[in-house]
Amino acid sequence: MTAPGALVGELLLHEARTANDTYYVVADGTLNGTEPFIEAYPDRFLNVGIAEQNAVSIAAGLAFSGKQVYLWNCSTFLLYRPFDQIRVDAAFARTRIRLIGTSSGLTRAASGIAHIAIEDLAVMRALPNMT
Repeated sequence: MTAPGALVGELLLHEARTANDTYYVVADGTLNGTEPFIEAYPDRFLNVGIAEQNAVSIAAGLAFSGKQVYLWNCSTFLLYRPFDQIRVDAAFARTRIRLIGTSSGLTRAASGIAHIAIEDLAVMRALPNMT
């Protein structure tokens, strides 16, 4: 079985080779398996640090300028910290940002309540224009 990060890494590389406008944005940390994209396209990789809200707004700005944007973080930090930005900058604005959330559900429960995301899909489905 291929690890999710390796699949995302393959997707990023494929998209970058076929389109010269693919960007990968993260908020502190990277997804294991995406290193080949980061090494091949360092100018299209943005790590904004522990600033999830900024990550979404930066991704929205890139998307508004015609870029293909993939934004990764673990589900709780991808969704809950920057929810207002996702709601306004992505959903209501119909911005084409691909949100990649990992470690949802109880998979990281040992790390504490801040890492538990059992309602993430329900929250996202409540927003317009999110598929």
